[in-house]
Amino acid sequence: MSLETREDLQRNFLIGNCKHRPRAWHNDPALRARLGLEDNHYDEPIPYQEVVRRLFSWKAISVPKANLIPCAKADANWFYEMVKTDKDGNTIFDEDGNPVKVTQPVRVSPTDSEQGIVRSDTFEHIATHSSKYRIHDYEQWLLQLQSNVIGDTLTILGAGLPKRGAQAYVQVALPDTAKDDKTGIEFLPYIMGSTSLDGSLPSTFSAQSLLVVCDTTRNMALRSAERSGRIYKAKHTSKSLEDNKIADVRQALGIIHKTADDMIAEFRELAAIPVTKRQLVKVMDIILPMPEDDASQRSITIMQNKRDSFLDVYYDRDPETKGMMANQQNTALGLIQGFNTWNTHVKTVKGNRFERNMERAISGDFGDFDIQVMEALAHVLDRPELVSSK
Repeated sequence: MSLETREDLQRNFLIGNCKHRPRAWHNDPALRARLGLEDNHYDEPIPYQEVVRRLFSWKAISVPKANLIPCAKADANWFYEMVKTDKDGNTIFDEDGNPVKVTQPVRVSPTDSEQGIVRSDTFEHIATHSSKYRIHDYEQWLLQLQSNVIGDTLTILGAGLPKRGAQAYVQVALPDTAKDDKTGIEFLPYIMGSTSLDGSLPSTFSAQSLLVVCDTTRNMALRSAERSGRIYKAKHTSKSLEDNKIADVRQALGIIHKTADDMIAEFRELAAIPVTKRQLVKVMDIILPMPEDDASQRSITIMQNKRDSFLDVYYDRDPETKGMMANQQNTALGLIQGFNTWNTHVKTVKGNRFERNMERAISGDFGDFDIQVMEALAHVLDRPELVSSK
């Protein structure tokens, strides 16, 4: 089941620059009106203070953890109200069907090895960590650290609190779309800054891009590890808060202008490489291989359906993705774009597609799949330079 309800999507996610891209699929003005919520879509970039006011107005607080040890009333230093259970652990109910509650005397025994993380506004528990864990404050790490590039040249494209605040991200983008006149592809380069309070993500900054025509995410470059899009990653340790580490982040964030130029160069290079139908099938055999002959009919059917659905996207037959290929079929660029679009909009997923896509954009996993496709294409074409910057 998705962690993001439709209400969460209206309340905890802000989408900017809508004059350059479609509104999110979860845009629900009627629900917002019913809940008394403001519009979470902005035609222009999102103002800095709007992100603070609507998403980051609370702080994460470290609180002590303790064990509550049942004891005699005379030895207790606290009393804990709890639901009464039978010997098998089943809840006992009264005549009206309400759980029976009892007051349990306990001794509070603090533990120095753990800390709890709670919200300052609701005191809602977010996570438990070891005492060595350090909070990366959302406003400080995702807004203030990027403030040296937000302003005249860069603006806020989007921001959100996935998992109801356990994770956070801010997308900082160029104010206008970039366009490669040669291929006709329009895109928004941006930096994805993300972190978490539940241990699920290190604080990460990566260069990505939103392809406007197909509303898909691409890492800024697909070649080799040093150009895979990752700029900086910091674990939640005491050393991550040192001034020199924070200075490293600021310096790394300055590369977005250069990476936009790199992406245009890559578009043009890939658009100039022809890919035949035979080569397309060979790449499919690597990315979406058919099962062995002795496999079950069900597994064969499932894979064949995946291959057919990809081809529907690639040849512009899928009504949901029609026009997203931008007439790039029969080129290396079209093959990469086809798989990216299929993986984002069509591929069957467990749970909620928005949540899956957002998790992958935050973690950089979109780039992992694109790189797999590029590696397969380089193998089929016998062009190792496609996956090596050297």
